[in-house]
Amino acid sequence: MSKNRFKYQEFKRTLLEKIRSGELKPGERLVSEPELAENYGISRNTVRQAIKELETEGYLSRTSGKGTFLRAAAPVTSRRIGLIVFDIAYTTHPLTAELIRGAGEILQENGYILDILASERREITETFIPQTADYAGFLIAAYQIDRRVINQLESRNIPHLFVKNYPEGGENRRYYFDYRGAGWGAVEHLAGLGRKRLAVFWFGENYPSSRDFLAGAKAACLEFGCRLKQEHCREVGFDGEGVEHALECVLRDPEDRPRAIVTMEDTVAARVIKYLQTGGLSVPGDVAVTGCNNSEISQLMTPSITTFELPVRQLGKDAALRLIEQLTNPSLMEERCYEPKMIVRDSTGVTEK
Repeated sequence: MSKNRFKYQEFKRTLLEKIRSGELKPGERLVSEPELAENYGISRNTVRQAIKELETEGYLSRTSGKGTFLRAAAPVTSRRIGLIVFDIAYTTHPLTAELIRGAGEILQENGYILDILASERREITETFIPQTADYAGFLIAAYQIDRRVINQLESRNIPHLFVKNYPEGGENRRYYFDYRGAGWGAVEHLAGLGRKRLAVFWFGENYPSSRDFLAGAKAACLEFGCRLKQEHCREVGFDGEGVEHALECVLRDPEDRPRAIVTMEDTVAARVIKYLQTGGLSVPGDVAVTGCNNSEISQLMTPSITTFELPVRQLGKDAALRLIEQLTNPSLMEERCYEPKMIVRDSTGVTEK
C-alpha cells in the first residue's frame, strides 16, 4: 500500500514540475492514461490517482470524449511555505528565531504552514531540488544557497524572497538590514565620544551584510577623522570564534591600542568585553565596545552593551505578506531595507575630556 502511494505521489510531483516549469503549457492535452503508464513504467491506477488529484486541485480539466487538458491558469494549491537556512542550527540564533516568529505569525493567519529547510551544499541536488514542487513559495535566509536552487525556482516561476541574508544577484528580491548604516552609526557615535582609534571585528568577505558593515565603518572613519588600520580589521566567527586571537593582534602594542572596538554581533561584543576585563582593561574606561542586534546578552552583560536594534520580526512579517502576494502575481519583485536603531548603553561610556 505504501509502495503504491509512494509511486502515485512521485508521479504527481513529476507532472506538477512539468506544469510549473512550462514544459506542459496551458490548454495542452495530456497523452492518454495507458500511454502515460507505459512511458513512466507505472500502473494505470497510479496514473489515474495522480491525474484525479491534479484535476481536483484545478491544474487539469477532463473533457468527455476529448481527453485531459492543462487549465489555462493553474492555481496555487500548496499551503506550505519553505524557510531555507544553511543549517538547522542557525534557527537558534536570536535573529533567525525572531524572523521565524514574524513570518510564521503572518503565514498562520493566512492558512499557510511554515517548514524549516536546510540547504547544505552537499545535499542540495539529492534532497532539496526535488522538493520545490511541494511548496507554494520560499523565504530564503541563506546567502550560501546553491545557484542551482535559484535557477530551479526561477525556471518554475515559484515565488521566493531573500530575507536577512542574500546571495550575489539577489538584490531585487531582498528584505534586508542596513548593516552599512550600522557600521557608520557605531563609528559616528564613538567619534563623538573622542574615541578615534578603532578596531572592527567583522565576519569576512563572504557575507554581503559583513561587507556592508565594514564599508560603512570605513566610510565613517574617513568622514569623522578616525584611524582604522588594516590590521585592526579582524575577521571572526558568528559565535565569537577567533575573538581571542583577534584581540591579541590588536592589543599587541599598548602604545597603539584601539580606544574602541566595533563588532557586528552582540555575542562577539560580549566575548570582547570578557577578554578585556580578564586582561585587566576596563570597559569603557580603557576600551569602548559596540555590538549589533540588541540580543538579550547585550542587556545582561556588565557593562551593558551599546548596540543596534534590528526590526527582524517586522521584516519577517513584511516578507511573508509580500510572498503571499507573489503567489497570485509571481512577477512582483521588491527590495526593502530596514534601518537599525542605535541603543546607547554603558559599554561606550561618556564623552572623553
